Amino acid sequence: MKPATIAQSNALTNARYSFTLYQKRFLYYIIKEVRRLYIETDKGNRTLFDNLYLTLTPEQLKECGNPALVFKEAAELREKTIYIDRAGEEVAVGWINYVSRDKKSGNYEIEVSKQIMPELVELAEKFHTYELTVALSLKSVYSQRLYELCSQYKNYQDGHFYRGLDALHKILEVPESYKDFGLFKVRVLEPARKEIKALYDAGQCDLYFDFREKDKKGKKVLSVAFSVTTREREEMKSYSPEDAVFFVRTHIAPKFKRDKKFVERIVRFVQLNPNFGFTLVSKLSEKMQKYAHKEQPAIIRYVLAEDFGVK
Repeated sequence: MKPATIAQSNALTNARYSFTLYQKRFLYYIIKEVRRLYIETDKGNRTLFDNLYLTLTPEQLKECGNPALVFKEAAELREKTIYIDRAGEEVAVGWINYVSRDKKSGNYEIEVSKQIMPELVELAEKFHTYELTVALSLKSVYSQRLYELCSQYKNYQDGHFYRGLDALHKILEVPESYKDFGLFKVRVLEPARKEIKALYDAGQCDLYFDFREKDKKGKKVLSVAFSVTTREREEMKSYSPEDAVFFVRTHIAPKFKRDKKFVERIVRFVQLNPNFGFTLVSKLSEKMQKYAHKEQPAIIRYVLAEDFGVK
């Protein structure tokens, strides 16, 4: 059976909000139901929206967590605000207007605000998909949010993207005490990376990510670079770090005969960041084909500094 997937607007992935683990799981089902009603069928007007009423059964909700806590978490979810940046406006809205539970059947009725419907329903290139089973199985809100973020970029530039540290703090809603990069790395990035990679290795997740420091000002980290690996990408390429090092020594080194230390910094980067080797070689090869021989050293330095932090 094909894994159930849900799609979420990049506006929601990048929105500023803070939910508990149970609330995120609850929302995944809401998103799935909205998509079933508006996207996977021909029913529903996709340009004009009213508030939407959904019914979720105990069977659907059992994966949200302890049944005794689900209603309490859903009730608290109603009080939470999500901030969405749209073209020309910023919207503050709750995910649901109310929730009620039938004590006899155990069914939940939820009213979804019309203000958030465009982000849930709009069929456009800005949408990405991710596996519902993965999202529900993750045990950390940070893992859920980083999984969503990586899903958004998994097909973008070979899965490589970067985010400013301040932007990451806002997206993940980390506490003030986590603003120090060392603690942010230990408490947020590394545990999420390990949890998602464990699922990937067990064949239960479609991707995993690695990360590294990108831009720095003195000792202060300003941005983080991410490398997203998917099974499809692993199957399509078998490019080892040794291959990347060979490329650097045979194609790049001759252009920097007077700066051997620069070449060694490139080699060292590839050895420490093997998942970035394929992209590094691809980008440099592309630039070398596009630019004249005398222009290539400057372009190579620029690409390595901007995209990989090698200076």
